[in-house]
Amino acid sequence: MHLEEKLRAEYLAAINRQKARELEVALERKTQELKEAELKFTSAFDISPAGIWIGSPDGRVEFANQVYRHWSGLETDGSLDNWMDKVHPDDKGNVHDQFMLCLKQLVKAEFRFLTGGTTEDGQPEVRWIEGTAQPAYGPVNSDTGEREVLFVTGALIDVTNRKEAEAFQVRRADDNLAMRRQLEDFVDYASHEHRTPLFGMGMAIQSLIDRLKSLRTLLPEANQAEVDDALQEANIITLCISHMQRLADDILLLSKLDRDMLVMTPAPCRPIQIAKDVAEMIVAPERDVEYALEVTPRYEELVDWVSVDPQRVAQVIINLVNNAVKFTRNRSVRRIIIRLDASVVKPPLGVGEFLDENGLTSVPKQLADESRVIIVCSVQDTGIGIEPDEAKKLFRRFQ
Repeated sequence: MHLEEKLRAEYLAAINRQKARELEVALERKTQELKEAELKFTSAFDISPAGIWIGSPDGRVEFANQVYRHWSGLETDGSLDNWMDKVHPDDKGNVHDQFMLCLKQLVKAEFRFLTGGTTEDGQPEVRWIEGTAQPAYGPVNSDTGEREVLFVTGALIDVTNRKEAEAFQVRRADDNLAMRRQLEDFVDYASHEHRTPLFGMGMAIQSLIDRLKSLRTLLPEANQAEVDDALQEANIITLCISHMQRLADDILLLSKLDRDMLVMTPAPCRPIQIAKDVAEMIVAPERDVEYALEVTPRYEELVDWVSVDPQRVAQVIINLVNNAVKFTRNRSVRRIIIRLDASVVKPPLGVGEFLDENGLTSVPKQLADESRVIIVCSVQDTGIGIEPDEAKKLFRRFQ
């Protein structure tokens, strides 16, 4: 009986030793497979141009490839706990917050790693990083009813070149803006200084015209033709001076508009009187031009005295009328009509359309206050007109 039990025990022991050896072999095989898988895993990550890391649910970095270690300044086989030391001091707060947030959701952030070097101007050299990270979840916890975070995976890419290019573009833009301001200041200064001699020239030529007119009355009729030619040439000089003065004023006005420094000074005035003054000043001297000032019944009903900037209103009408005079020259019939209309809503068709800065029709808001009114001034002439495609460029500068 004892022999039989002894043999059974030896048999069971042999079976256990066999199973142990099989388990040991299987364990070694699985261990080798895991090592090979880890080697493939790390080899693939190490040749990646991106920095790759894996973190634990408690916020520690447990794995990082060689690119991540290089960028963060960590030793090849050293601890990963000190990676935050290489983050730029100005970015540490945001990086910490984003790192803790990635334990809950997908995050993207940009920050800087210190490289340890210095720039030419003595500033710390940095590497700009764009990081993305997200949690990996396990099965639902039966106690909490929520999925637990197993680990966090993240990837970093070097965006230093992009950031340097953006910074370069910003510097270029700032330099261009500074150069533009310098140019505008020079143009403003030149335009302003240009007005002083023009004013003196205008006074001198007007004095010369007055003297020529006085001289003409003293000369015999046979010699008056020569004085008339001189007067005509003097008048041409006067027109040129006026044109140059308007150019200088327009340049200064454009500069004020660009800098948002144009000031409107409303004052009580009658727009119809402004239109009459402009017509008398510009159109009346043109002997071969038929002109008329038309006022619609709506204008007479709604408008008398209004509060506007008379200088700006006159400037707009002057520009329109000057164009009409300019583009009707050498035409068989020269006719210019200045028309005034008014409305408390969008003007009716045929009177005028409101255009935005791109030359597209826009609808003004209806005026709730009856004391406010839209005044429309239009100038019609017998010039060559504008093609529809060209009309779209009217409110685009220098086009």
